[in-house]
Amino acid sequence: MSNKKKIKVTLAMVNVLLTAVELYLQWQLSKSENEL
Repeated sequence: MSNKKKIKVTLAMVNVLLTAVELYLQWQLSKSENEL
């Protein structure tokens, strides 16, 4: 595996993680709003 490919894979994984965190936070916010 070349370095450039490793960097691309790492960036893709970070991107997926950030998206997951964003969705999780939005879900937590909407969940707490529904409880009020």
